[in-house]
Amino acid sequence: MKIGRLMALVGLSVACAAPFASAEGTPRIAVVRPFQIMQQMTEYKEYAEKYKTESEQLDAALHKKQDDIKNMQAQRSQYKPSAPSYTELSAKIDQSISELDAWKQFVARQGEREKKGVVRQMFTHLQQATAKVAESQHIDLVLTQGEDDLPDIESLDYQALMLNIAGRSVLFSTKAMDISNAVLTQADADYAAGKKSGSAVTPSPASTPDINAKPQGPTSNGNH
Repeated sequence: MKIGRLMALVGLSVACAAPFASAEGTPRIAVVRPFQIMQQMTEYKEYAEKYKTESEQLDAALHKKQDDIKNMQAQRSQYKPSAPSYTELSAKIDQSISELDAWKQFVARQGEREKKGVVRQMFTHLQQATAKVAESQHIDLVLTQGEDDLPDIESLDYQALMLNIAGRSVLFSTKAMDISNAVLTQADADYAAGKKSGSAVTPSPASTPDINAKPQGPTSNGNH
């Protein structure tokens, strides 16, 4: 009888302990929305302001180069095609247009390289902030969550749509699992601390990216 009671108590204690062991071994999971966070980060906003200023300067330089070409074209129109000055001005116009095309390609390539560098830098800061928040909240796994809805399918081809679907790592999560606000707060705090200590890296204005825009350079050109 005593042995039977003892075995029953052992069985009850094991049954009661099992759920607690399972609960303690279950990893805690959270989600973040990186694109939403990056566009709200103070770091990005400051870069965007500098990038806007630099873009305006580049646009002004582009317009000046185009105006110079137009002025030479207007000057050339005063001569007959058989005149030596017409031939001389045509050569200068051709050279200026070639230099303008090369300049636009250089600006576009340099801007593309710098923008990618800044995106990488900000994403690294976002990762670091995410790790700090996860550690402070004892979270074991943080998943990336994008927009809830699919984009306008009329603007995508079939392959792009399938890639958009395939790239979604989270199909549903509760609001309680979203730590994006906490990560944003941490990222801004880290950036402010870095600026105060002088360790924050501030790239040139041209390196500030627009996360939602496709890379592009100036497209207008002088004609002759």
